Amino acid sequence: MKISLHSFFLLLLATAVLTSCEKCGEVTLNQPTAADAEWLVYKQDASIRFETNTGDTVAYTRSGLFAQQFPGEGFTATDECIESFNVQIRTLMEDVADVEPALSTRILRQPDNLQVELSVADHGIWEINDEDPPTFESHEVNGTAYYNVYEVVTNNTENGGVKRILYNKEFGFLSLEFNSGRWLKRRPS
Repeated sequence: MKISLHSFFLLLLATAVLTSCEKCGEVTLNQPTAADAEWLVYKQDASIRFETNTGDTVAYTRSGLFAQQFPGEGFTATDECIESFNVQIRTLMEDVADVEPALSTRILRQPDNLQVELSVADHGIWEINDEDPPTFESHEVNGTAYYNVYEVVTNNTENGGVKRILYNKEFGFLSLEFNSGRWLKRRPS
């Protein structure tokens, strides 16, 4: 079954409208825009390949697209009337062989800003400030030049922890480096 982001937005809007009542008034749904959704690189049936530091190839495929709504600022889930909801959308990429950690990109639309987060399963979640310019105008990964690359350097000091992530809005995860010396680098298509 193919479900687009547009369908998710309509479903969330319908949910918000149906959950409102005369007593509570209008419900505001802070939905991501088309420009916000550009951070969600991986489309239906997307797959990517990474090369490991041992020379192996790891295949990832998009296993899900998830949308959730959260009470807006000043509201909690237990409030009788919630007048504002923020919408979060997340794409999930998983290693086909289920050896490497899952990778996820999340966006959360709030009235005045967009929160963009990258996560590596069992390792952590890191935010990218979408208002900051990319770290690198151009950066080479595995022999290929990528443009407008964001670098996330973590403060994780655990031996197997994530040390550094390279990401861009056109191709998604480009490289992951771990404190143990292990790495995954996107293979050219």
